Amino acid sequence: LQRRMKIAELKQICSRPDVVE
Repeated sequence: LQRRMKIAELKQICSRPDVVE
């Protein structure tokens, strides 16, 4: 069930590519 967390992280990065570390 960790894939959901990874999807949320990817979604955030896609939503804000300005916050890429």
